[in-house]
Amino acid sequence: MKLYQILLLLVCLFVLPFWVLAAPDPAEVQERKQEAPLHISGKIIEDSLVEEFKEDHTQTRKMVIEIEEIFQQTVKPPMSVHDQIEVQYHYVPDWIDYTGKSVHVKNGDIVELWLEKEGQINIPIIGGYGVEILKNSGPRVEHIPEPFTHKITSFWHQAWSSTFSPFTVFIVLVLILGMLLLYGNSKMKKH
Repeated sequence: MKLYQILLLLVCLFVLPFWVLAAPDPAEVQERKQEAPLHISGKIIEDSLVEEFKEDHTQTRKMVIEIEEIFQQTVKPPMSVHDQIEVQYHYVPDWIDYTGKSVHVKNGDIVELWLEKEGQINIPIIGGYGVEILKNSGPRVEHIPEPFTHKITSFWHQAWSSTFSPFTVFIVLVLILGMLLLYGNSKMKKH
């Protein structure tokens, strides 16, 4: 492999993002909210773990809501104010890079929910976009502590990205390539 090919590969690795993820279109979120079979607000009286996924550092959690207001309802049997409803949601810790809207609720929070049924389970539509915290009850709880190795790598990535932007890396690589070309040219002229 020639030197310029190696340098081009390095430029691509440092300048191009590894992947591009996008949040859903706000118009689509609004449309899905309007179509939600159950739109309520209420107070979280319980928040508990259902299942933990250690390899992904995520959890499926369940919150129990005491309904305070019903805005829209097409579910059977109908719900009424002061009923309690269980809602399962996917929890992603703050320290994980996540492009969607994550759900970080706590007992005592007043929330507005847009729900749909998945089998017998109530879930927020479009994940975290189906949950709005109207009034929070204090600081959030991190259910999955950040591993020490992740702290070190995130510190390294943060230091690297703030010191060496992709543009800076590109310029440095171009300068190195230029110096190598000049050096090679001067060697060829001597022979």
